[in-house]
Amino acid sequence: MKSRRIVLPETREALQNLYPAAFQNPGYLRLLEYLLFGTFVDKTNEDFLVIDARTLARLEGREGQVQSRNYVGKHMLEDFQRDVAPLIIENYQYTGGRARIVRRLEAPELSRILHREFTAPRVERTARGVYLETGRSPPKQSRIQATQARLARQEQAEHIAQELDANHPAAALLTFLNTQPTTALKRIIASNFDSAVSTVVNHPEMLLATKRYNLRLLHDVGQDLGHNPAPLYRPSLGDRTVRLFPVEGSYLSLSRDIRKALLSGCDEFDLNAAQLTLSAHIWKIPSLTAALGDRRLHLLGPWALLGQQAGLPIEGPIRPSFRQKVVLKRAVYALLFGAAEKTVQGYLLEGTEGVPGLTQAQVEQLMGSDLMRDILVARRDRQKQIQAEGGITTVFGKWVPLSPGKTGRDHRSLMAEEMQAYELYLLKPVVDYLLHIGSDEVTIAAWQHDGFTLHFKDNTKRARHNKHINQLVKDRAVNDLGMPKWQVELERVTLD
Repeated sequence: MKSRRIVLPETREALQNLYPAAFQNPGYLRLLEYLLFGTFVDKTNEDFLVIDARTLARLEGREGQVQSRNYVGKHMLEDFQRDVAPLIIENYQYTGGRARIVRRLEAPELSRILHREFTAPRVERTARGVYLETGRSPPKQSRIQATQARLARQEQAEHIAQELDANHPAAALLTFLNTQPTTALKRIIASNFDSAVSTVVNHPEMLLATKRYNLRLLHDVGQDLGHNPAPLYRPSLGDRTVRLFPVEGSYLSLSRDIRKALLSGCDEFDLNAAQLTLSAHIWKIPSLTAALGDRRLHLLGPWALLGQQAGLPIEGPIRPSFRQKVVLKRAVYALLFGAAEKTVQGYLLEGTEGVPGLTQAQVEQLMGSDLMRDILVARRDRQKQIQAEGGITTVFGKWVPLSPGKTGRDHRSLMAEEMQAYELYLLKPVVDYLLHIGSDEVTIAAWQHDGFTLHFKDNTKRARHNKHINQLVKDRAVNDLGMPKWQVELERVTLD
């Protein structure tokens, strides 16, 4: 396995001076690259990288030994610590289902080297960059190389498509996403790249570890821009949801604010509080349906409504913004997908994404409100109904039986699939419309379950397309699902 990482020549020279032994051993150098630039972070601590046996074998060029179970990853780590630099490692826990993780290398001089590398203008790295492994300048991409990159992507897309049945509700969408031309997207990302980097560096609320993660991911995006700027999507493993997921390592993994900066100039659409809205319909919660369908409360927005229930200071009559919105969303979505009440309360108290949680009094006030009690009762009733019927039938007609056990399907899994099927059902007319107008008129820059980002190539048709898309969702919700007029809204924001 050869490394294709491109860095500034002064970055390579500084790293070679700091870790000379790594540049004498290809395996060491690839591990060093992973420790410095890798983005497969531990979910509980972004300062740690997941480094399982498969990853180590790939870095060492010994993938075949993993298949035969004849590879011991810790030997590579022990040798690296002896010859290159000490590491902080937390070994895997088989019973806890936790992979081995390793802390990123840290040193004041290293931080300065990487900051300069990550924040350098994109055109500078393009003009002066060298391969980390060899120090040689990469050749300018020829037509042959461009064709090879396109064919490699096409082959990967075809392999992914084979995982999905042709009758799957998202099959046509998956094909469109993975085969659409990438020229327009490449141009958008290139023009916004440095602005996205600046957004990370100057973000007032982002945690340092999250900033580092986003800078590394942007570095990867810059590496791929010349040949593969668009993300690839794949279906869920085991066909447990109609949702499509991006293959790891694309710009879709960036924090929301950074992704918005990178896709500036596109139109972003979002089903406002989709799961909350759908639960009111699927579980038949009159109080929640009434609240979401009320014109005055509709202007306020569902999250501000819940914030008021918790006693949070909400200012403004029309979609007010407040910091704890992300905390409420995380907790309420966990509740809707079956999390225990104590778990939900814990999410509300601990906060998320650097935003502090609610106070104990606010949590008790929210969880004790009539609205939240109605949601909890309706969820319990739906679980009982699933138990009595032995499973669910999704809105697309798929029967999913209950099958308890480690590899089976419990109530939570079935309720999530049911909700996510409705999610795509609401957006299916939009999908059909986008496929109809085709890639000559639109690029889908991002598809994220209950939202998507579009770039229309003819700006004079943009307003007409946007209006029609919004009406399609309204008609689906009101005419096909019988939902109140104000209950479903597809919000659109032009990113800038």
